[in-house]
Parts: sequence; structure tokens; C-alpha cells
Amino acid sequence: MEQELVQEPAPLAPQQPTKPWIRFWARYFDYLSHAILISILWILIDFDSFLQINDNLLGFILLVAFVFLDALYMYFWGTTPGKKLLNIKVLDADGTRMPKSLAFKRARLVWLRGMGLGVGILEIIANIVGYRRLKKEGITSWDQELGLQVIHGKIGIFRMLLTPFIVVLLLGIAVYGMI
Repeated sequence: MEQELVQEPAPLAPQQPTKPWIRFWARYFDYLSHAILISILWILIDFDSFLQINDNLLGFILLVAFVFLDALYMYFWGTTPGKKLLNIKVLDADGTRMPKSLAFKRARLVWLRGMGLGVGILEIIANIVGYRRLKKEGITSWDQELGLQVIHGKIGIFRMLLTPFIVVLLLGIAVYGMI
């Protein structure tokens, strides 16, 4: 008698606690640090054009650059500098780094659903909706749609306090630079 082999599905990874504030600080650490670095490079290359550009257009250009850089980080390392600082990885369903197409799709969805395209009130609404969904369902809409898993490692109190401080400092630098 031939025995039929039935393959059992792989056990799901244990559900991790959601950490929306940790993810928020990581995202804005990445965005603000890159916005400032790109602005500094622009100033070094062509100071006059930087002074003449419309603030809204500059903000849009910096956000598009951030989306592109975020996707590259996620593709090559499975994390970004802010996520690395707070010990967060975003991986494919099989636990590996996501392919390039998925990394770029995730970055666009984060820009749209998580950051409200960077447009004032839309950004605030997107952050609130994302926070509530993550707390209620344990996963963001973009990560669920793309079949991704977010892994939070342990972080010490120093990193937990340092990152928001740096974000506020970077925001202060950015705002001061616009005055």
C-alpha cells in the first residue's frame, strides 16, 4: 500500500506586538535625515537654484527622493537607517529581503497610504488611519497587501529615547533652514 505524502503548511511566525510609534520615529528619522542631506548636497552644487525653488516643489522633490531611497534600502538591506537604529526589518513572506519590484511598490504605498503623499492634512489623516489599523489588526494595509512581515528586535531605552530626540532636532534644523 502506497502512503500519500501530505505536506503540512509551515507554521506561522508568532505574532509580534505592534509598535506604531517605533515605526513612526524610524520613518521620520529617515525622511528628515535624507531631506537635510539632499538639501546640503543641492546647496553645495547650486546654491542659487536652491534659494529660488518653491518650498512646496522642494518638499515634493525631497519626498520623491525619499521614496526612491527607501525602496533601495529595503531591497539591498531589508531595512533603512532609521529602522536599523530601532532594530526593525521588513521581509518577504519567506523571511528574506524583498525583491526590487516589491520594495518599490511598498515605498509607493507607504508614500500614498502612510504619508498621505506628504500633503499637510492628508499626511496627518494617513498617520492616524495607519496607526489605528496597525493597533487594531497588527499590520499595515501595505504590508498585508504585499505579504510582508515586519520584525521588531529588542531596542534599549537609549535608542528609544535618542531617535525621537534626533527627529525633533532634524525637524528643528529643517524648519530653521526655511526661515
